[in-house]
Amino acid sequence: MCLANPLGALLFSFLLAGRVYDNEVARQLALGLIDSGVSCVGADCFKLTFFVLAGVSAAGAFCSIILTMRIRPVYQMLYAGGSFKLPQTSGH
Repeated sequence: MCLANPLGALLFSFLLAGRVYDNEVARQLALGLIDSGVSCVGADCFKLTFFVLAGVSAAGAFCSIILTMRIRPVYQMLYAGGSFKLPQTSGH
């Protein structure tokens, strides 16, 4: 659990976004769209990174829905038995 955040930051920020950006700068430089290889122009700079992150987010949401559907019967059995119900108080 402690490694998920830094590992995700390394994979998506440094490796994915950095390489996609550098490749787009090189492509724009080769096409003559920019004068120097320092910056990128336009939406293509991070378009692939956006689609990859959107796909990963969609996969995570899908897995979460499947996990919720699979664990629901367990919680229904637990709460139906009354073991986790709060004691009833009489209203005076």
